[in-house]
Amino acid sequence: MERYLALMDEPVMVLDRKQRVVHANQSTELLLATSECDLIGQSCFDAVPAVDSQTGLPCANGCPVFGSNQYQWAHSRRLMTGAGTVQQRRIECLLLRCAVPSLNATLVFLGDRDADDPWGSPSEIEATQSVLPALLGTRDVDHAARLVISAAVEATGASSGSIRVVIGDSGKSGLLGYTHAKGEITPGLHPENRLTSHQETSRLHLPVLETTTSVDSNSTVCLSVCVPLLADDRLLGTIQVEGPTNEFQVGAAIRALYPLATQLSAFLRWSTALSTGLDTAKRLKITSLGRFRIQVDDVDVPHNAFTRKRGLELLRRLASTNRGGLSREEIIECLWGDAPPASANQNLRVVIHSLKRALEPELASGMPSAFIEIDGERVKFIRESVDIDVDEFLERHQRCLALADLGYQKEAIRVGSQAVDLYGGPFMEDEEYSDWCMGQRARLAEVYLDLVSLIGSLHEETGQLERAIQMYQRALLIEPAFESAHRSLMRAFVAAGRQDDAIRQYAVCAESLWTALGVSPSVETEALRKSMNRTQSDLAEATVTVT
Repeated sequence: MERYLALMDEPVMVLDRKQRVVHANQSTELLLATSECDLIGQSCFDAVPAVDSQTGLPCANGCPVFGSNQYQWAHSRRLMTGAGTVQQRRIECLLLRCAVPSLNATLVFLGDRDADDPWGSPSEIEATQSVLPALLGTRDVDHAARLVISAAVEATGASSGSIRVVIGDSGKSGLLGYTHAKGEITPGLHPENRLTSHQETSRLHLPVLETTTSVDSNSTVCLSVCVPLLADDRLLGTIQVEGPTNEFQVGAAIRALYPLATQLSAFLRWSTALSTGLDTAKRLKITSLGRFRIQVDDVDVPHNAFTRKRGLELLRRLASTNRGGLSREEIIECLWGDAPPASANQNLRVVIHSLKRALEPELASGMPSAFIEIDGERVKFIRESVDIDVDEFLERHQRCLALADLGYQKEAIRVGSQAVDLYGGPFMEDEEYSDWCMGQRARLAEVYLDLVSLIGSLHEETGQLERAIQMYQRALLIEPAFESAHRSLMRAFVAAGRQDDAIRQYAVCAESLWTALGVSPSVETEALRKSMNRTQSDLAEATVTVT
């Protein structure tokens, strides 16, 4: 991390998971008139004693880093240090949650508000402010993307930049990309290594900061920042800018990019709704974690609405394909086996028709469905109007893992808990004896167990022992013979001072393993039991001594 700080001219500090300063660059030392050694180990509000310029309260009050308030990925406040003294100084504190190679931290950029140009020149501010009226005057996503990447490069003082916009849903329907370099905008993302930043930002829903080499022939070392375009926690695209290390200021770039990203995200959300009719069109919601449930505009569609049972079965199969759909041959094989091709194809047309009518009873003959489309030889859902709980569950699981790896524990817990809440039970629970869904049911159950265990461990790391205990118990409700969850629960009980509960949990573990698998607890579990017994014995002796 020291390498990145050394490349930044503006004052910046790095906070660890407990909001303690772990690094500060030379510009920070000059601004605060103190050394990095004196800052390291302190919480940021102790390292920079300041009050809110508007309320006069200590900066820790209302700060999203220390409180329960959530901020998307950047948060800026105006503060005052040395209030009422000759050393009084106005500063701006910009928090940035981002991914930096080998770094699990939050960056804090400090802007000197008493300087002539604290952050952003009038021309840069003008470039940012000019975007909104321009976006209001167009419906063309292509034009909007070109407009924003031009403004982003101008407003940040970057030497080049690129933009990637999702066309469709969940980043899978299509991508629109442009690169701005040498004053020109060209289609695509180049050099190709820029794609990595966009992909990482898409995966994490967080900015990615890294070093690159310039797109010109000089191969200048540059700082690059790539930020997400988000609306309702849905990824709509990414914007990346970069500039030579001796010229490009990341803090100033973030201040310019945040309003640009917010404006473009709002435009893309509106544009998608306008082009697809999502603001008024119906939505199909399919729940397959637990009992299979179908809703159109939040109204349940009863299973008896399907005049043909195979229409309902086709819907179940489509819901298990990760939106890729099924080919006609796959459907015929699933539903009719070895039936003659002519009759099977006729049956398929009838079943697809009955499926559409069950979901949309008012659908006129010959009119396209809002939910089902036939793309060549494949039958699949229309992405923009269909929500599937399994897709959302898996997407949030992956984001939780990535955030946990980066050390963003609170965010990982938040996103992971959302995924846990989506798991209403085994996949296609009411198809208990159907072979076709057993494999996916087992895989999703394993993902759920791993996820719950991870959230439990994150709660332990943050000192939330009772919540950790609840998570481990949730895992054991699904899989009573999940031995590692038993051990985690025992350890959590001990840490919470519930020694008797830990001993009882060992007995539950032993019984569950024997009932389900016919085996005894592992060596690791036995070692944990013995350590707990020793601890209990020590406590008993201490009690007797005191008495």
